[in-house]
Amino acid sequence: LRSGFRASFDRDIKRIRSERILAGVRQAILDVEAASGWSDVPDIKNIRNSTNALRIRVGDYRIGRFIEGDLAAFVRVLPRRDIYRAVQ
Repeated sequence: LRSGFRASFDRDIKRIRSERILAGVRQAILDVEAASGWSDVPDIKNIRNSTNALRIRVGDYRIGRFIEGDLAAFVRVLPRRDIYRAVQ
């Protein structure tokens, strides 16, 4: 799978202080890049009421992704309570 990163994703990463969450985000990126299809990515689900938004669970955080053609962009990484408002 091809991936891209938006500036909002980079800003969110810089705000995270937990090494455990940062390690989980790094692992999620590696999992996505190594996957041959969406079914190979662990903890990924569609975001309700959205046709092209997905989320990957990393502890209490969620990585928001948008599918744009053959590119899946990493958009945000936020606490669970905030991600659903941010990517809709």
